[in-house]
Amino acid sequence: KVEWLAGDIFDSARREEVFEGVDCIVSTIGAFGSNEFMEKICGDATIQAAETAASKNVSKFGFISSAQVGKLDNMSPSLPMQGYFHGKSRAEDAIKQAFPDSHVILRPGFIYGPRMLGPLGTVPLQLIGAPINFVATQLGPVSNLIQAIPFAGTECASMVPVNAVAQATVDTLLDEPPKGRVLFAKDIRK
Repeated sequence: KVEWLAGDIFDSARREEVFEGVDCIVSTIGAFGSNEFMEKICGDATIQAAETAASKNVSKFGFISSAQVGKLDNMSPSLPMQGYFHGKSRAEDAIKQAFPDSHVILRPGFIYGPRMLGPLGTVPLQLIGAPINFVATQLGPVSNLIQAIPFAGTECASMVPVNAVAQATVDTLLDEPPKGRVLFAKDIRK
């Protein structure tokens, strides 16, 4: 059973309250903005969630990270998006520490599918993501050339549909016995 709750992830009392008696937590937290903001949202938020979950004896932890984690570790702090990737990397480390044998970390690129925009309706991101991913992964030498492009090649080859991300997260967290795993785009698509 999945229960969606609203709250401030930085409110430690609220985290402790809602994590009590929970079997599994999945963090999909991420945001764009200044590097400082992205470090906080993409890193600190999930780190605090993992620490609280471990203290409340939550048995498993899932995290939607980024295909770029580990590839951009030497990125200059002044570059755009550095806070996003560094925050996600720090969150991964904290999860592996708190849940060494019972985590799943997914490293997709762009996640595509219908995107709800409230009263504005739905944006069909699959019309962008699916064709780009096809060209980047299914056209032999052409795909190899695209994948060789720094940053963009990884991103294009790692695009995955939202339903595959959800299914891979749930399936891996339901594995018994639990095991710590990192899933890349090819694993997520299976």
